Amino acid sequence: MGRRDKDFKENLLRELLEDIVDSAIRDITKDNIAIIEELKDNINKLIETPYLIEIGPIYKLKCLLRAAGFPDKAVQIFMNWWFFENHLTKIITLREGFSCCVDKARYIIRQYLRYICGYEDNFIIEPPDNKTYWRPKFWNREESWKWLFYLEALHHILDGQTNIYLHLLPSQSA
Repeated sequence: MGRRDKDFKENLLRELLEDIVDSAIRDITKDNIAIIEELKDNINKLIETPYLIEIGPIYKLKCLLRAAGFPDKAVQIFMNWWFFENHLTKIITLREGFSCCVDKARYIIRQYLRYICGYEDNFIIEPPDNKTYWRPKFWNREESWKWLFYLEALHHILDGQTNIYLHLLPSQSA
């Protein structure tokens, strides 16, 4: 896929997601502003019941993504993007420094999404060359399974199961 095709598809997806959100808040009328003000006035109630956001709008968005054919792990990444990106960025920074660490984390997550969504048969992280600064210098090709295992461990953390992740901690710097 060429860069232009990739940019086009990313823009199309971004526009689609923005349209979904825009349609939800399209009619910001005086009535809606009053509802927003009421919510602000009742912030204590939201603090006492934060799970209502999860079982309300966020749940609906998850259902929409699943209905579009995304597997549960992909939905979990979409809904917790910064969690996944920050964890990978930290590992990359420890091993390679700050240079392009976010780009590298995003590359790994994109490869993982392609794999779990069925667009790739194998999960392989290619090593960098002169034109691919966004690829990490470690855990590639034959060791790509380490990224896969780490990403799976992050899913387990979000599900409340920390054992696999804690087992990996000593090996992150190796």
